[in-house]
Amino acid sequence: MTKRTVYRIPPCPIWDLEATESWLGDLAKQGLHLKRMHSLLDFAAFQAGPAQPTRYRLTADSRRGGLTNGPQPDPEAVQLAQALGWQYVDRCGGLEIWRTDDPAAPELNTDPALQALTLARMNRQTLGQMAGYLVQLLLNSLFFFGSALFWVQGGPILMLAALGLWAGLPILLGLAVLWADCGLRLWGLARQRRKLAHGRELDHKKNWRTGKNRWWVWRGTSAVLTVAMLASILWLQLGSEAAYTRPLEESAFPLMPAPLAEELGAEPKLRPEYNTDQMTSHSDPLFTYRQANQWADLRTAQGTITLAWDITYIRTATPWLSHQAASALRHARRFGAFSRAEVQTVSGLAADEAFTWNNGFSTVLLLRRGREVALVQLFSHYAGDTADALPLDVWAPLLAERLSG
Repeated sequence: MTKRTVYRIPPCPIWDLEATESWLGDLAKQGLHLKRMHSLLDFAAFQAGPAQPTRYRLTADSRRGGLTNGPQPDPEAVQLAQALGWQYVDRCGGLEIWRTDDPAAPELNTDPALQALTLARMNRQTLGQMAGYLVQLLLNSLFFFGSALFWVQGGPILMLAALGLWAGLPILLGLAVLWADCGLRLWGLARQRRKLAHGRELDHKKNWRTGKNRWWVWRGTSAVLTVAMLASILWLQLGSEAAYTRPLEESAFPLMPAPLAEELGAEPKLRPEYNTDQMTSHSDPLFTYRQANQWADLRTAQGTITLAWDITYIRTATPWLSHQAASALRHARRFGAFSRAEVQTVSGLAADEAFTWNNGFSTVLLLRRGREVALVQLFSHYAGDTADALPLDVWAPLLAERLSG
């Protein structure tokens, strides 16, 4: 007769060795004996059988591995444990789970230093997991923008502006939950390590019921936010281009090449081989975000100027947000070609903040006025000349005046 399999959601985290061992022992007294525990999916499978007093112990993984289920433990470790009356059950969360039905069987680990080894190894694995989340964020940003470090360096304000509130907020909250989960684990491990450092044994019969409801609320909240984060990432990868890409409207920006040429008394001729006639644009209660670029030839009395114009325009709900966005854009320059750029303050413009630098290819101007921020990169050269054909003092006042504030 096949024995029935029963599933349970753990009422405590796997890294709380005391509570987990106590919970597994209590279920064994009810006739539920652990078959498998999965930390990633957060469930445990039990085999129904006769009720009996059973001790469970969680020890450091005897083989290298991550925080999820993996291969069998080291054969020598299994033989040693069996000689002491213990049987291997499963591997979970960087831990090996052992059980014994013999009340006379000696403890697997009686040395606090060995028990501390278990916690120290989990601590290192947790730090590695946190680093993995950061790498994942960088890779996702690279996929979205093609310039991952620039946007990530800008911090949450700039990411919310660029991604949009409804896509960016779930990603930021989901990432915060993942990091908070790692932080809770580090805190819990540190508490148990301090206990061992003071020569006190772990409480294998800890009352796991006291924190059960808090843990389940936390796991439910983190699960919802993690799913929302994954859904946002999937949408950004599959549907954001169609949702965010619109036909280019020059009126959507404070200044573009054609109005600039008109102000300068020049005749603009767009270069269709470089222009897409599209812009990135989205709006939500906090941010209106637009980005576009154009190539044009400006025919002036002095000759034809080749002009490449890239503009990022952000309008925010409050001046405080615009200040934060401008600061983020200014600090994000430190990556790539921006890293060696010397930022200079520009005075005499109709703006609350004005900064400029050269990225090695073009002149960059960052302006903030009221709730509006504009970042313009301008390449302007006469044929065969490497000097800027349009000095900053020619076009910067025009851009500043067109920001409404």
